Amino acid sequence: MEWSYQEFKPSKKLGTLIDAYWFYSDFSGTKNNKVLPDGCADLIFNLGVATSKISEETAIVSGMMTRYSVSTFKKGTSLLGIRFKPGQLSVITELPLFEIKNKIIDSKEALPYIK
Repeated sequence: MEWSYQEFKPSKKLGTLIDAYWFYSDFSGTKNNKVLPDGCADLIFNLGVATSKISEETAIVSGMMTRYSVSTFKKGTSLLGIRFKPGQLSVITELPLFEIKNKIIDSKEALPYIK
């Protein structure tokens, strides 16, 4: 298999906050992927090469999307994500969620205690 996407459900205790943990990896080469809106915010860790929207070896927060976006993934992309249920990212950030709707920001902006 040249690419893989897997989702994992959280424990019952975290199930009220987190929709799913997910992992995406691609070893097939550069391609554009349409990312569909799901009403959730994600904390995404890039464990591989840079994508069109996420630098390599960094973490970002993707706010709730109301429209699709296109991301370019390259060979060697490895992303680990935590998808929060709608509105639940506010449990770990003081940033008003409306400010990051349809935006991607560095995790340090939303979670300043991450070094």
